Formats: sequence, structure tokens, C-alpha cells
Amino acid sequence: MLPHRREFATHLKRIIKSMHRQKPLACSICQQRIEPWEQLTIDHWRGRHDNRPENAQPAHHYCNQRKGNQILPDNPVSLAFTQRLLAELAQDPYWQLAEGADNTDNNLDLLNRE
Repeated sequence: MLPHRREFATHLKRIIKSMHRQKPLACSICQQRIEPWEQLTIDHWRGRHDNRPENAQPAHHYCNQRKGNQILPDNPVSLAFTQRLLAELAQDPYWQLAEGADNTDNNLDLLNRE
């Protein structure tokens, strides 16, 4: 049996980095803008063993290092990013083929109900 991976899919990382190039993202930990010259990392928001898109959050490298394995409560920045990411994935043909469009659409519906 293969060990459980602790990193996000490469395509998901590319989408998040592309979103950051289009419009700089905010760090979900400190809630401040991640400047283009700062190192963007993708944080496991709700634990390292959950590689679903809903668990991926942009973070400054130093904020992510300081956070470590802590699980922080959601905040307006993290909720807005998750909604934006799921909307991006719903429009991405590769993601729809790889993950199934119904799954992403259901996740977006759940966020809209909160």
C-alpha cells in the first residue's frame, strides 16, 4: 500500500499560482497581501492529510512555517479564497476530467449555503 501523500496535486498548485499572478492573493494566516516578491506557499488549512481543494490556502512562507501543524479557524480571507478557487476549478476542463465536475459543483454549493 502506498503512503498517503501530503501535498496537493500539481495542477491545483498551478491554478493557485496562476490566480496569484493575475491578482495577488492574501495570506489566509495573517490576512495580508502576498506581494509578488514574497514566496507563496500553499497551506494545508485543516491538516496535512487532507489534499482536497477546500483545504488549500495561500500563505506567506514565513506565516506557514510559524503556523506549523496548527488548525486555525476560518476567516473572511480563507472563506473567500476557497469560494474563488472552487469557482476556478469548476471552469477548468482538466480538473473536471481528473476530479469529476459533480464533486466540485457540490462543494461550491455547500460554500454558498454558509
